[in-house]
Amino acid sequence: MPSELRDVSARSGKEPVHVAFGVDAGYYRGMGVTITSVVENNRGQDFIFHVFAFSITNDNRDKLAKLEKELGVTVRLHLLDTATLDDFRQFPCFSKHSLGTFIRLLIPSRLSGVTDRVLYLDADLLCFGDLSELLAIDLGDNIAAAVADEMDTTVKTQIPALGLRHGHYFNAGACISMSGTGLPPTSSRPPWNRSPRWICGSLTRTP
Repeated sequence: MPSELRDVSARSGKEPVHVAFGVDAGYYRGMGVTITSVVENNRGQDFIFHVFAFSITNDNRDKLAKLEKELGVTVRLHLLDTATLDDFRQFPCFSKHSLGTFIRLLIPSRLSGVTDRVLYLDADLLCFGDLSELLAIDLGDNIAAAVADEMDTTVKTQIPALGLRHGHYFNAGACISMSGTGLPPTSSRPPWNRSPRWICGSLTRTP
């Protein structure tokens, strides 16, 4: 683990919580609000916020640095090349979403060796309470924890649209994922460490 990340845990004597975002140019401001709401409602907990993006303006860099100083947290910027997502263009829904939507598929492997697990949050969420119960979830042999989406709305439209055979559809706005270093022995390689072609071919399979 990089020394600057170890220093964060040294401040409180406990491991920091790693929270990740995947953003494009239009979501930096909203992400700042999300980060602030998480910190304000979880005093006493150290956080490392990982920001994955394809670009950033100097103004947004300055704002992230200011936020880091004001809240007393660590913010790490991970700039990606758009070519990283080229293989994901085979996804049936690729053209319907911004590139930032697919960043979340890369985050666990990018944080392998940094943390065993990461909380992914969309940049337009607000935190209104203590996250300790959520963060204490035992994933067991599972690679992620997520919440099922609304059955009467999203699920009924998205499952047929994507041709999913297993009938499960979860909300991707908040998810706890294991990174490569945190996977249980019974899990060989997580989907995000496998070829995107494998993921595309598995969209209709039961996990």
